[in-house]
Amino acid sequence: MSLANQAEINFIKRLKAESLLINQSKMTRRNKEAALVSQWQDDAIRVAWKSDMKRSKETMRYELVAANIELMNRRRQELKQLLDQDAEKYRQELASMGLTAHMDRI
Repeated sequence: MSLANQAEINFIKRLKAESLLINQSKMTRRNKEAALVSQWQDDAIRVAWKSDMKRSKETMRYELVAANIELMNRRRQELKQLLDQDAEKYRQELASMGLTAHMDRI
């Protein structure tokens, strides 16, 4: 084999090796970019999830406060009805005995 042929073969081998290294480098860079994009998307999803959870907790807290207020109002209404019924029974008992009670009018 002549020296020129050997040099050409070595040159072709170096070109192939260099091309392989360049392709591997490009693939590595693409993989790193894909990993960064994936990590960014995961972080964005995590942040959105945390935001949704915070909003959900606030909504639940407001709903709980509203439910407690509604419950308190209903209990007040029921208590007022019971007291009014007791007062009416008391007036009826007094009326059956021929008595009356003095009621302050405000």
